This record gives sequence, structure tokens and C-alpha cells, in this order.
Amino acid sequence: EVLSNPIASHDYNQAFIYALSSAIKENNKDYILELLSDNKFSSDDDMLNSFIYIVEANYLFLDNADDYIKLYRKAIGVVPSYDLKVEWSADLIDFYLKNNNIDGAKNVLAMLNEEMNIDEDLSRSAKDAFDFMESKIKQLIN
Repeated sequence: EVLSNPIASHDYNQAFIYALSSAIKENNKDYILELLSDNKFSSDDDMLNSFIYIVEANYLFLDNADDYIKLYRKAIGVVPSYDLKVEWSADLIDFYLKNNNIDGAKNVLAMLNEEMNIDEDLSRSAKDAFDFMESKIKQLIN
């Protein structure tokens, strides 16, 4: 009801995130697509925006490589969590590698290297994930 008749944008955003999260947990793809296709979500919260970009990429644009990549890059660019930057970068690198685009994968890794201090900014598990991405790319190059 709040999605149809929001009192304020904050109310709409909360209802939208709740409904979208619930649909994802229930794997209700039709409802996810319906929510994403007709939404008025607007927020200054970079964490929420990055979440929306990732969901849009994975549900609306999985078959459209350009838009998928664009949304992943947007999400990685705005997410305030370094651990999520690494996790989503790993997803994007895997996407590039599945499409035989080693240069794209290398560019994502280079972007991460430029943006953060890998040894200081990352949790141990994110550092391990970063190291794994780096070794996967190096193996494919050699």
C-alpha cells in the first residue's frame, strides 16, 4: 500500500527496500522485476543506491553486458564498504572472464588497487578474496 500511495519519499524508499529484499529472499523473480521496472526509489544513501544498482544488474540486465557492467561499476564506485567493493568486483571480474574479456577483468582489479590500500582497508576475508582474484587473472595471462 505504501508503494502505491507513499506519504513521503522516505516512506516509499523503506517500503521499496523491504519489499525488494523480501522478494529476493523468496526468489520471487516476477515480483523483483515488477518492483525494479516501476519504482520511484531515490536516496542520498550510497549503501542503498549501490544495493539497488547490483539488484538491477542481476535481474534486469543479466543478458545485456553493457548495462550489467555499467551498473556494477556504479555500485562499486559508490558503495562505502570496502568489503562489498571487493565482493562485487569479484563478481564483475567473473563476468568479464566468462565472456573472455581478460582486459576488463584486469581493469577492475587495477581500479581496486588505485582506490584502496589493500593491506589496511580490507578485512582478512576480503584481502583473501582480492588475492584470489589477482591470482586467477595472473593464471589466465600466463
